[in-house]
Amino acid sequence: MTRPATGEDGDHVTFCRICTAVCGLIATVENGKVVRARPDPDNPSSQGHACV
Repeated sequence: MTRPATGEDGDHVTFCRICTAVCGLIATVENGKVVRARPDPDNPSSQGHACV
């Protein structure tokens, strides 16, 4: 996966900071806004899962 620069449209690898599980996420950005967030299957800790 090619990683876009901060603020660019595309899929950004990130993580949730709400709890101590810090689930890996992929955030899709379109027109400068996050339009989708989904679990990251390549994250070694959360392995494609995310909390509710």
